[in-house]
Amino acid sequence: MRARAFEIFFVLIAGIGIVFFNSHPLPAQTAVSDSLVDSTKAEMKVDSTQAAMQLKVTTIFKAECAIAGCHRGVHPKKDLNLEPDKFLTSTVNIVSQENKNLKRVDTTDPEKSYLLMKIKGEKGIKGSRMPDDAPPLKKEEIGVIEDWILSLKKVDLENEKTPAPADTIKTSKSNK
Repeated sequence: MRARAFEIFFVLIAGIGIVFFNSHPLPAQTAVSDSLVDSTKAEMKVDSTQAAMQLKVTTIFKAECAIAGCHRGVHPKKDLNLEPDKFLTSTVNIVSQENKNLKRVDTTDPEKSYLLMKIKGEKGIKGSRMPDDAPPLKKEEIGVIEDWILSLKKVDLENEKTPAPADTIKTSKSNK
């Protein structure tokens, strides 16, 4: 009888723990998300809204694109790594391997971003729309990626208005 009571007690405690931990992110999970947002803001000189948008894009890429055999690992397809810690350096203002006239994500002309063209399956792409061998991304997911790419033009324009400190130093030295 005591063994049965202990068993029931243990199951109840375990159930409460599962409910609690699934509804409250662990500090480590929050820290990873926060550090990703912070590194994104520093790397791209973006504000909190844009960093949050980028985190959503990261989530989509991680679930749909950065999977084994596709855009993940040491040798991702088309050398396009869409893992959370690598997708920025693999996409933003990088020339597409399939169409050398277009950038994967073009911050000066977002509408011509080859990555977005591939996801939408637009004319002018080589091969088929992405993801390959899987259902297309949902309209909402494509919208998030498109909004993120469009937001990068704003960041690019703001960065052009504010010269980097090194540029300021070069200019003042050249005037002497």
